[in-house]
Parts: sequence; structure tokens; C-alpha cells
Amino acid sequence: MLGDVLGVTAEAGVLARATHLDHLVVVTSSEERSADMNKWRVFLSRFLKVRTGQTEGPAILVLAIDGTGVDGIPLVAWNGRLKRIDVTIWADLHIPPNRPEPLAALSLALAIELCVWRLDLAAEIARARREDILNPMGWLQCRVDLAVSVPCRLNGQETFCPIALLEQKKEEDVNHRIWRAQLAALFPWIEMRRQKVVSTYRKCLRLDEHLKALGVQDVSEIEFGALAKQLRSLMPRTDAEIVDCLARLRNRLAHGKRVDPTDLDYALRETGSWERLWEGTVHAKH
Repeated sequence: MLGDVLGVTAEAGVLARATHLDHLVVVTSSEERSADMNKWRVFLSRFLKVRTGQTEGPAILVLAIDGTGVDGIPLVAWNGRLKRIDVTIWADLHIPPNRPEPLAALSLALAIELCVWRLDLAAEIARARREDILNPMGWLQCRVDLAVSVPCRLNGQETFCPIALLEQKKEEDVNHRIWRAQLAALFPWIEMRRQKVVSTYRKCLRLDEHLKALGVQDVSEIEFGALAKQLRSLMPRTDAEIVDCLARLRNRLAHGKRVDPTDLDYALRETGSWERLWEGTVHAKH
């Protein structure tokens, strides 16, 4: 397997002497597959003998092994040692450099909040397809065979594999993780667009008695729902639909619910209208 990944012969000595390969290979395992680790012990022992003393070449990091370790390799108890910053850095390294915002921020937040200590899942969601980032629940449901039932400690707290939670019918816990990620990544993005709408249509906005009763003291504080209501007849149709969509996104996030993937997809795709708003070329109809 390593040979296929690195493009060399799958033999410990060959891999260890491949000084042109400056790679870190991360190996994960679980108790369910601990029998396979016997082969890894033999391989890693041979790899260590050749690799020791070399300053160049691939390195292998074993995140989990079934407790007995490998001859010559000190056993590191990774359970409890992994921190959120480690997951953040690991996921950020896997985000495609050309991924636009807020998708890049969302994929990173999902890796941290949703995948927690599962570095394999964190890397996968970081580089996942657009549709998977928009619908992380569906992405998880397609990976039921990758569940790890054993919990891990992350930042001093016991955490569980998100796929294992789905197997245990604890969908609410998974939804809460997705919501936290979406809240962190999308709420600022939505708020920036609200401010642009207010700035563009400020002269058309008013504070009615209902808004005053809610404590709104300035038109800059008007939320998307009220903006959509006041501006529906004053905006181009496409922009009015986007405001409605953003109102739905914000409303769900504000009430602790993950957003609808279709709404998020629509809001992200209709960037042209918002660019016109930013440039000030869209004006209210009089």
C-alpha cells in the first residue's frame, strides 16, 4: 500500500532509502483491525533499522496500535495528546489552495468540529467535493464502514467518532457538531452581506413600530427577515431571492439548526448579484 502511494517498491529497505521522498505517512488503526498490525510490526521494525541515522527520506507516524508497540519504537499514547490546534493544522494542510471562501473556512470548521480526533476524516472533508461540504451528513452516511467505536480524549474531553455516533442513532449529536462548524464559518459571511444590503438600500429602509418594539434603534440593525420584507418590491428579483435565502440561512443558524444544503448552494452560486451590490451598481427602484 505504501509503495503504491509513494510510487516505489513496497519493501521496507527500499522505502527507507528513498531519500528523494520527503513525505510524512500517517498510519491509523483500530481494535477491529488489530490483527493486521502484526504485519506492520515486522515492516516498521525493518524500516526503523534502515531509516535510523538518515536525515532524508519518508517518515511514518503510527497514530494507533493495539498497545504492545513495535520493537525499538517507543509506544506513544496518542489518546489525550492530540489537541484542537493539531487537527486545525492537519486539516488546513489538506484544503485545496484554490478553494474559495466561505467553502475553505467551512471545510476547515467541519474537520475540527465534526471529525474531532479522526485525522483521516479531517483530511478527507478538508479536500472533499463541494457537494460533500454542503451536505456533511450525507458524506458521513456514505462512510458507515469506517466507524471507530472506541472514544478518544481531545483537549481533555472524551469524544466519539461521528460515524460511530450515527451507528448509535445519536444523530442529534452529529447535527450539533455540524451546526457549530457552520455557525463559525458561515455566520460572519452572512453578516457581511447583510451589512452590504443595508448600505446599498439604506435610504429605503425604515424603522416601523414592530422593529422599535424589538429594540431596533437604527436601520443598520435590521436583520435579514425584515430586510427581505421591506425591500422585496425595491430590489431586482434575483437579489430579492438571495436576501430571502440568506434570511433562511441565518434564521436556522441563529436557532441552533444546520442549514439546508440547497439554500447554501444557491446563496454561494449567486455571487454575481452580490458583486454588483458591493460595487454600488444596484440601486433601489423608485
